[in-house]
Amino acid sequence: MIHLTEGLLLVLEYGIAVFCFVDVARANEAAVPWIPRWGWIVAVLVFPLAASVTWIVATRKRREKLRGVAAPEGATGEVFGQVSEAVRRARACHFGSLEDDAALLAQLWDVNEEHEETLRRWEADLRHREEVLRQRVARERATRGRHMDAA
Repeated sequence: MIHLTEGLLLVLEYGIAVFCFVDVARANEAAVPWIPRWGWIVAVLVFPLAASVTWIVATRKRREKLRGVAAPEGATGEVFGQVSEAVRRARACHFGSLEDDAALLAQLWDVNEEHEETLRRWEADLRHREEVLRQRVARERATRGRHMDAA
């Protein structure tokens, strides 16, 4: 490894390198810029400071999109502000109004009722099939019993 620092700065260099190594290893392959993932890993291992700084600069836009900070290309300020506000609300676990929640619960209730009705029909069909099978087995036993008596 090539080190440009010593002492406390060396610890900082290794900290950034470890962060970047983990970030490269966990990044989606499509999100890795410029060179393949294995190239970034080798670069971070051989040139920890330079490769780490380059990785952070190369993935800045991706990080901003993940955080909801940067406006995507072509977005106007007002629309982007509304979207980022929605992202902040969602991250704060505010999912909607009580009316929206009530409508969702009503839909879930209806779906649950449909599933319960389907289950009741299946159970009735299964009981009917079992009864038909029992009757067929009883007839076969009775028929077999008569054949045995005739012999």
